[in-house]
Amino acid sequence: NKKSSIISGFKLGFSQTKFNAHSFGNVSDSSGNVLNTFDNNYEFKINSFQFLYQFGYSYHFIAGKLPARINIGNSMGILRTSTKTNNQLSFGNWIYASLLQPYLGLEVGKMGVLFSADFALPKNNYRILYEDLGGNFSLGLTYRIF
Repeated sequence: NKKSSIISGFKLGFSQTKFNAHSFGNVSDSSGNVLNTFDNNYEFKINSFQFLYQFGYSYHFIAGKLPARINIGNSMGILRTSTKTNNQLSFGNWIYASLLQPYLGLEVGKMGVLFSADFALPKNNYRILYEDLGGNFSLGLTYRIF
């Protein structure tokens, strides 16, 4: 009907995540004498290129005198990810499937706000940290062309 619609289609995406890590430790010989101490800071940059299929639901209404809509759905697809440090050491490239990337958006006129998440990162996928990086959460501004 005119109040709601089903959304589906393909989209391309790019995301970039940056975070810092600290490394500290001692190198000792068998008698316990400290041979070397290291204390390093690293800045990691994770780039991800995405090819996704999006499907969802859109509810249309009037906000004041402007058309508005609420969008909710999921994206799934293939991601290619690469990781580098501040001194350009590469920690590898991965290609993996993403089946759960939910989103929720609100548009008024052609401008909008979109909240999305990516729960596709497997535990310790980047082999950098001893802990799970979790997922990615994002909040963005959108502009609808059509």
